[in-house]
Amino acid sequence: MTFKKNPLTIITSLLLISPLYAQSTPEWVLDNTLNAEGIAIPNRSIDNTPSVTLSKVIVSGALKEDLEIAESAATIAHFDTKNIDRLNATNLAQLLNYEPGVTVDLNKSGGISDIRIRGIGKDRVLISVDGAPIPMTYNFGSYLSTSRDYFDIDAMKSIDIIKGPMSTLYGGSALAGGIFMQTKDPSDFLRSDSNFGGEVKAGYRTATRETLLSGTVAGRFNDKLSAFARLTYTNPHEERNHAGKSSSEKTIGPNRTHPNKSEADTYNFLTKWVFEPNANHRFSLTYENFKESLHADPLSKINSVSFGTTYLDIHTKDVNKRQQVTLRHDFNQETALFDRGFWNIYFQDSKAKQDHNEMRFIPANKYSPSSKTTYRTRYSDFNNKTYGLGAEFTKGIAQNDAVFHNLTYGVNYRHNKVTTERDGNTINIATGMRDESETFPNKSFPDSKIKELGIFLQDRISFYEGQFEVIAGIRYDHYKMSPKLGGVYQSANPSGDQPASVSKSQFSKRVALLWHPTEENTLFFNYSEGFRAPSFSAINVGFGNPTHGYISKSNPNLKPESSKSYELGWNYIDNTKSFSATGFYTDYKNFIEERQEAARDPLTGYRVFQAINLDRSRIYGLELKGDIDLFTIQNGNGTIGINGSLAYAKGKEKGSNNPINNIEPLTATIGIDYNYLDNLYIGARLKAVKGKKAKDINLNEPSPYDLPQDPPQPGPGYATVDLIAEYKPRRDITINAGLYNIFNKEYSSWSQRLVNRDSSDLRRATNPGFNAALSVKYEF
Repeated sequence: MTFKKNPLTIITSLLLISPLYAQSTPEWVLDNTLNAEGIAIPNRSIDNTPSVTLSKVIVSGALKEDLEIAESAATIAHFDTKNIDRLNATNLAQLLNYEPGVTVDLNKSGGISDIRIRGIGKDRVLISVDGAPIPMTYNFGSYLSTSRDYFDIDAMKSIDIIKGPMSTLYGGSALAGGIFMQTKDPSDFLRSDSNFGGEVKAGYRTATRETLLSGTVAGRFNDKLSAFARLTYTNPHEERNHAGKSSSEKTIGPNRTHPNKSEADTYNFLTKWVFEPNANHRFSLTYENFKESLHADPLSKINSVSFGTTYLDIHTKDVNKRQQVTLRHDFNQETALFDRGFWNIYFQDSKAKQDHNEMRFIPANKYSPSSKTTYRTRYSDFNNKTYGLGAEFTKGIAQNDAVFHNLTYGVNYRHNKVTTERDGNTINIATGMRDESETFPNKSFPDSKIKELGIFLQDRISFYEGQFEVIAGIRYDHYKMSPKLGGVYQSANPSGDQPASVSKSQFSKRVALLWHPTEENTLFFNYSEGFRAPSFSAINVGFGNPTHGYISKSNPNLKPESSKSYELGWNYIDNTKSFSATGFYTDYKNFIEERQEAARDPLTGYRVFQAINLDRSRIYGLELKGDIDLFTIQNGNGTIGINGSLAYAKGKEKGSNNPINNIEPLTATIGIDYNYLDNLYIGARLKAVKGKKAKDINLNEPSPYDLPQDPPQPGPGYATVDLIAEYKPRRDITINAGLYNIFNKEYSSWSQRLVNRDSSDLRRATNPGFNAALSVKYEF
């Protein structure tokens, strides 16, 4: 077996083993704890006593309560700054690599295209930053495709993932679950004995040739006011496959085996100001500005033929921007209606601009008597402006000595304005004349306003000193979409339907039972519901392609998607070990599949495509996680521990009983960890994935516009081994290193096979071989 040498790989390898030979190691502890509001309180005092106990993680906000995960009656994954640093993660794909039941799909340029929880993704998974939902996605043809990774995870102090429907708390965006991120606070950068602090961080990852640079300055102006400002830059390229750099780097066309070239420049600016006039009130004002510029050259498509057209040259440029302002007030004040709560207001403006330029050769056909070479340009914009506000309250009520109620209730309102526009031109190279078949500018959907109102109430009832608990929750949501009439949309689609307004209301319920037979053990049952209203683009869409004889039409009669989930689980945690096991079964109904053939136009004979509701489907499975501190070594200063996880799921369409292709195969991880005090960590991770057989694949999966589409190809199982390490030579310097796929295993993950389906794409879609990552952080 031959490994591809890289200077960073060699340096990283040396760093992984060099701490073991250090003559002495500083003995100090750097720890951040969370208060009741989930705000980090740094404890940077020197302590020579190592911590060998497992902490009970407090999840703040994700379930509207400050809870230990074992008390949540839900399946939750929690990640903090240490997890992000140790994995050298610059995106969610790297952070969630070992998390059971959560999958991050990459597009053909190596960027994030989707995040799936137990097989369900897209806008059915809520993603929020500081309580503000990330904008919804939009896809239209090959010229416009947006994602939702408009954030810098290195700026997050916590990321919590709820697996399973949670619309009782979050409304129509949490049909399959949610990802909840909280940005860092000034206190995360300030020592208790200093009014000035910050950090600088630099990193590099060989698989994407990505450089990470970030800098933060923070200040405490007085006992009440503190703030920080932070700037992050990354420049990821296309993710290398197993072939590495040498294979077909300059080859163009379908025979290319190297990934298509792409290069991004990403900037994220974040500042937060915190004002605490007294112990009972906390105000925070946060501003975030994200910008990504992505250049991609789909070299594998050059000289390929599609519907008779040969592509001679293609260049694309995408620019994604997001700005967010959030004002939040947290308060603790016992009244007849509440003990504590918060209100927040946020504004978010996201913009996606995608430019596409291509040279085409079109042979003579029934629409053109002679062959021609054309230069085509397409400019697509998608904008989403959102403002929202909300208020949530918590009240504890002792009914008697044996029964206690913890009420959580609130209201949320969100207003979205979504717009799009497409422009372009086609020039005949031989004549220099315009040769365009479309009417420009045009819109694939009318500008629309979406209003969402949600009111929820949840009661956690404790019996017998908390040994038994019942959680009952209900939420009412109202959704209204109003399109703008006239304008470019209707002038470009004169024969299309009149845009329709839609108004939907929904009640969502949750019931959970918890039993704590001992202090360490918790058994729970959880029933929860989810729903998702039809999207603006599913209800109103207008597009025609006379050349290929089809049109897209609106469908204002779409029903909301819905889900009902049942979970049965067990959690155990003591000072040295933790275990969790969850079995789940979820029924989904009325999934919306866009751009499916519905009929033929009786006047033109064109095929008519529109969004439709599918029948029912079901997903069921089992998830396991465990973590054990086995024993101490080195006079009690070091610990050896193991951890593991397993995710098994099956999905079937009811009626046809066809498998659901988005379900991941059986996946297991096992790891071993070594810790020395709080300044040295070395870990190894084995990830094993079962193969996907043809019988587990739906060969008749529908495709937009009924275009020819190969089914995902079956693939063999595989296993990879990674090494990760963290070393703190002194209290203000942290070095994190990782060696990934150390045995250089060649494989294609199932998510890669979902995106890359034809044989030429699949050759390029192997995952990276042996690669490395390194970062250094200096705190001051």
